[in-house]
Amino acid sequence: EGKLGTYGVISGCSTFLVGKLAERGNPTDGSDFGCVFERLVLRCTQMGLGTVWLGGTFNGPEFSRAAQCAPGERVVIVSPVGHKTTKRGMMDGMMRTFAGSAKRLAWDKIFFRPAGAALAPLATPAEAGPLAVPLELARLAPSAVNRQPWRMVVHATAPATVSFWGVPDKHGFSRNDVGI
Repeated sequence: EGKLGTYGVISGCSTFLVGKLAERGNPTDGSDFGCVFERLVLRCTQMGLGTVWLGGTFNGPEFSRAAQCAPGERVVIVSPVGHKTTKRGMMDGMMRTFAGSAKRLAWDKIFFRPAGAALAPLATPAEAGPLAVPLELARLAPSAVNRQPWRMVVHATAPATVSFWGVPDKHGFSRNDVGI
């Protein structure tokens, strides 16, 4: 029923995963949603399909109509699904540069440990002990415009545990990102 707009970011795709949520519901809606949507994206990837999260480069009204959003619902994330191109175009290069896709925050900006009543940054993966690999994977995970809006406190209990929280952002993507 017509072409869905992605503002020139995606071309030649007619299949999309579309995620919609109630306007403002449960405070964990976004993170729960992000987790479920990421599982769908990973499953598509496992099947050899190309995907990409689009949080702001799609035509909201067009996708809301296509997703048959009820009053009070909104489309929050769209992912085209298909066969990815073998070469990157100029638009892709510009988007990756703008988003800082190759950059990640340092350990001491994301991971912390209790230090009395305060928190002390973890400077290296060695300080995380057996959680170093999963924490590094979290550090490398994608996020909207590479904001990495999550922080973690590593508790040296047996077994080791991690407290996880999201840093609010003005664009509203942080809850989805925390879910990823």
